[in-house]
Amino acid sequence: MGATLDSSSLMFAKFSSDNSFVSYVYKFNLYKENFLTNEVTQLTFDGTTDIINGTFDWVYEEEFGARDGFRISPADTYIAFWQLDATTTGTFYMINTTDSIYSRPIPLQYPKVGQEPSATKIGLIDLRTKQTIWIPLQVIVRNATYTVPI
Repeated sequence: MGATLDSSSLMFAKFSSDNSFVSYVYKFNLYKENFLTNEVTQLTFDGTTDIINGTFDWVYEEEFGARDGFRISPADTYIAFWQLDATTTGTFYMINTTDSIYSRPIPLQYPKVGQEPSATKIGLIDLRTKQTIWIPLQVIVRNATYTVPI
């Protein structure tokens, strides 16, 4: 699995119900790897440290109680995933004092109190066509309904 990719870089491997393929996150993009053919298919292409596919940043990880942000449908025909846009999220520097005798700063995108969290949307990848469909979301706040643009 992921033989051509950096070691220890694959995240959240999920196997299909028939174990014919595995899906995972690599460098903020989603991939599907077929065990019979060894074919690796990249499913998203816009992942960066600012555009996050299939996993969460610190805020949503804590809110949802999950690190992995994708699921394979029961019939193995779709992958539903979260995409976060952290381009406006500021950088917080955490100090790592445990890995070495010298501390070092670790930059983390993390909104401070009062700032907006990363924008998010949910995509559905058709594994036959490799097309992504964005799911329109509606939010109800104080009895008013808002449609979230996708």
